[in-house]
Amino acid sequence: MLAGGAIVVLGLPDLPFFWHRPFSYSKQAELKPGDADFPKLESRYPLDKLTRYAITRDGGNALTLPVADYRDAQGQTRRAMVNLPTNAAVPGPTEAAQQLRHDIWARAAKSIASHVGPHALFLSWWDDGQRLHLLSGADSWGLLPDAEGWRDGHERQFWLELAGGRDDGQKQRQLARWLTMDAAQAVKEMAEAVPKDKDAYVLVTVDDLARLGEIENLAGVSLPLETQVFPSGENFHALIAQVKRWAGESERTGKDQNDKPAQQEEAASNYLVQQLPGVGVRAWRVADPKANDLLITRLLPFTGSLNRPLEGLQLVYQSEQAYLSVYRLAKSP
Repeated sequence: MLAGGAIVVLGLPDLPFFWHRPFSYSKQAELKPGDADFPKLESRYPLDKLTRYAITRDGGNALTLPVADYRDAQGQTRRAMVNLPTNAAVPGPTEAAQQLRHDIWARAAKSIASHVGPHALFLSWWDDGQRLHLLSGADSWGLLPDAEGWRDGHERQFWLELAGGRDDGQKQRQLARWLTMDAAQAVKEMAEAVPKDKDAYVLVTVDDLARLGEIENLAGVSLPLETQVFPSGENFHALIAQVKRWAGESERTGKDQNDKPAQQEEAASNYLVQQLPGVGVRAWRVADPKANDLLITRLLPFTGSLNRPLEGLQLVYQSEQAYLSVYRLAKSP
């Protein structure tokens, strides 16, 4: 697998952050093989069923999430949220987002299936692990969420239903702890925790930031990561300049504006940008420099993490626009 250079402006539509606001959901449709509308999806295991969940918010339809049911090599029924290819001649922003994610995941799964051996184990968040398992057959650290990741009972019920169960162990809680601790220490602990007969990898996507509340709840911490949407205008370069100024504000807080030249302020800021077609961009910034070396910020394409390899982790695959990254974890001595 070949690793490409990270691109800070990701050019990807944002996933709606509906899970941080009141919403309702229902099964829009249940499709089985042979049905006229049953989608075509290249996967390691054939699908037994596909359920479309309609999520509504503020009285309107916000999102449709497709969830696949399948049986693994042992005959165990599993679920995975999937990104389906679109059939629309002129796809809108939502369809384009799904198509882009479908293509990125399809290429990543094909590369992973071709290059890793039967002893590979991927450390990834549960929804990434489910999707990877369905598409490539690769084993993951955990395939189910921890119910304690959500404080709201309605939200918890929704995600556990989509996931097909809950993790009764500590795997997601442990992964959340690693993601929110010093990266060097986290890499050391991960290497020690992985069984010696496994070849370990770490898989992350930019969409993992949508799981930040869940990760914080399980780790028992509050991370100094802030996000803001910047509406699009006629001048994209002016928009990015606005984002850079916002990203540097946390560095200037409590300081004289003349303390540092603008170039130094920009270099000190640590941020990540996602383009939202038809909307603008969503930017993330690290509000406290102490968080620059947390594992989650080092794994994702924040500006402060580019060209800063982590000892014990080797970047072996990265999708276009740095949306999805795979790292090989060195074995513990």
